[in-house]
Amino acid sequence: MFIGFAGVVFIFNIDLQHFGGVLSFESEKFVISMIAVIFSALFNASSLIMVKRFGGAIHPLAINFLPLTLSGLILFIISSIFENWDTIKFGVKGIGSVIYLGIFGSIVTFTVYYWLLKKVPAIIMSLTAFLTPVFAILIGVFIGKENITANILIGAVLILIGMLLVNSYFLVKKITNFKEKK
Repeated sequence: MFIGFAGVVFIFNIDLQHFGGVLSFESEKFVISMIAVIFSALFNASSLIMVKRFGGAIHPLAINFLPLTLSGLILFIISSIFENWDTIKFGVKGIGSVIYLGIFGSIVTFTVYYWLLKKVPAIIMSLTAFLTPVFAILIGVFIGKENITANILIGAVLILIGMLLVNSYFLVKKITNFKEKK
């Protein structure tokens, strides 16, 4: 897992520019960002464990309905208050993007995620957070025509190696248990 995390650090190394090129606890921006990341991981892990432990009888689509509906409403209300609606232009691309992200980026993705959570150990599912930057990079390269830097390449390789090592542990354990049962 540490190798995968190191890969994420390599990929996002370019973000150092936003902190003046130095990661320092003296930077207020850095401290706030790190606190947000820690709380994000804590909330993600908590929800993962709660769904794994108590959500077994609930259909994955039902697990998504209330949180997605509430978050959509809350974001709409907050944007109504704080956003300047005069500059918003409703076009086919914008509306299409919102619909696509709503259906495939939220409903389908989280439904499949919670369905898999019922079938796969929680530790394996938690590792999907490491794959997100790799897929984002691939989409950026192939669709957005973005460049791959050495940091991005090294980071992606480290993430994949970390994922392989963690998953190979569980695979070996499963094979060993299977052989012992025979």
